[in-house]
Amino acid sequence: MNQPGTIAFVSFENEFAPVGGLAAVMKRLPPEVSRWCNTITITPCFQNIESTKRAMRDGQITGTRLAGRVFHNGQFHDFQVLKARPIKDRPSYAMYLVKSDAFFLGGENPYIDTWRHDALYSDAMFLCKAVPAVLGLLDGAAKPPYKVSLHDWETALVAETMKLGPLADCYLTLHNVYDTSLKGDPHGQTVLQHCIPLMRGLSAVSEQYAIELTTDVLQRNCLAEKIQSQLAGRAIVGINNGNFTPLSFPAGVKDVDQIVALKNDARLAFTRLLLNRDDIAPKWGNKIDLAADDKPIFLVFGRDDPKQKGFDVAAAAIYLLLQRVGAHIGDFIFAPIPGPNGLDSIAYLEDLCNAFPGNVMVFPFRLAAGYQELQKAASYIIMPSYYEPFGAANEGYANGVPVIARATGGLIQQVCPVNAMELPPGVAAVVKRYHGDAAKPTGFLYREHPSTETEENWKYLLSTKFEERRPIQEPVNKLNPVFWSMVDELALVLGKAAAYYKNKDGYCRLIVNGISLFNEFTWEKSARQYVEKLFGLASTQP
Repeated sequence: MNQPGTIAFVSFENEFAPVGGLAAVMKRLPPEVSRWCNTITITPCFQNIESTKRAMRDGQITGTRLAGRVFHNGQFHDFQVLKARPIKDRPSYAMYLVKSDAFFLGGENPYIDTWRHDALYSDAMFLCKAVPAVLGLLDGAAKPPYKVSLHDWETALVAETMKLGPLADCYLTLHNVYDTSLKGDPHGQTVLQHCIPLMRGLSAVSEQYAIELTTDVLQRNCLAEKIQSQLAGRAIVGINNGNFTPLSFPAGVKDVDQIVALKNDARLAFTRLLLNRDDIAPKWGNKIDLAADDKPIFLVFGRDDPKQKGFDVAAAAIYLLLQRVGAHIGDFIFAPIPGPNGLDSIAYLEDLCNAFPGNVMVFPFRLAAGYQELQKAASYIIMPSYYEPFGAANEGYANGVPVIARATGGLIQQVCPVNAMELPPGVAAVVKRYHGDAAKPTGFLYREHPSTETEENWKYLLSTKFEERRPIQEPVNKLNPVFWSMVDELALVLGKAAAYYKNKDGYCRLIVNGISLFNEFTWEKSARQYVEKLFGLASTQP
């Protein structure tokens, strides 16, 4: 550690309330930054979340003598400061949790499982007001000057509640562009519209996402449309996340026969679990004997966010492919975690299974057992996201699985495509920026025809009633060009990937190259770039 002052991360999520990707970042990034500077995290104590309650029972979160008051909604509210158990090899890092009897009372997902209609906004505002009070209470444990690292709209208003100046600068990192109206604002602004001009610096969670925020039609004209004037002329520093999962596939194995044997062992391990255990059964589709390696296994997984993840694109593409080519092309497994609308928003997957019960299985829940075996058994992982700030392609490589993805955001950086020369020219140029001549491919990318990427088409797609049951034959209106172009392009790429799978030398090279690319994304590298490029501090080797 060689820098004066304190870097203070403020996050609405934390490892004891692991709701989404932000929690995973906050578990890894701030401790790594502490190698260069005294670093703390200030975050809510969600006392009704089971993992938080367990941490408090187990002594991972303990009380302190620190307490304060915040004036909010016309009255004073008391809060306590709790502290997470120190990390042994990070003596310059500490996490503090703000506990209140009136706030942070939501259920397992405080974004949607709220205890009153305005709880999310009120909790966020209370946290933002508590941050300067907590910094004052910490005294010697967190000395100024402060570099305050804020994450998404829920913490952006710290830039308003802090007394900015020579002793405090605020920086905002966008993990997404979710936003909300700023209550009481005479100009009718959103939180991000109001707060972005107050920031000393801005960043995003991948280099490509930082570029797309102001250049990609979906971002510029739809999702981030309201903040374009605030972003204009501002440098958005793209800083790639590190890996969220450790490498589990043997890194030193490069022999084709050995890789094939490992993949076949993984197939057999999952197949035994699937066929022999009653608690590992698809909700839709029949149990499939996957032991033979004559055709690939395609896996789609993750939380269901119908305006981002594109599970409907994957389902429609698979339906189209199986209709065109037949059952011999491959087997397809979906493991989505349903969103707030439950199974209705992914009911098209039931239709897909009814049409092809011998080729498709759907597990719309967290598997009690067998999930790791399933990931390792997969031949390809499909990531059909409409957009992806960073993405999880590296999770595939960690398990020895090549990735098929829409060319967007961080996924472009994480997937070096076999089919680089077949992509639209503009996309191919972006791929070349990150992967050169794509000599070490790790999977396949696809992108809809450029003529379909219009503001009108994207807004038409986003207006779909995703919460309603949608048939597999037409999950999105047939008149929507951008959706059906994505479907067509993905179906073509799935067919090419299935054919490529039969070339064992080429397929195994994808696995080896994927592990090599996986190793390029580290939290040490991310932390160094936050320190140098965002906070503007020198980062000599600690």
